[in-house]
Amino acid sequence: MTCVVDGDTFWYRGQKIRIADINAPEVSHPGCASAALVREGLAEAWKGYRGNWCLG
Repeated sequence: MTCVVDGDTFWYRGQKIRIADINAPEVSHPGCASAALVREGLAEAWKGYRGNWCLG
């Protein structure tokens, strides 16, 4: 199975892969305030299309 679990863990072809040296919020029970990543400029609200993160 291949899928994204959360910001630091995903499954690829049946193998669980955990990205080293980062800790991202959990999808099912996030421990931070709603829209914290948006407020800090690390994410943006969905506008119905993908934006370009590499503008600067």
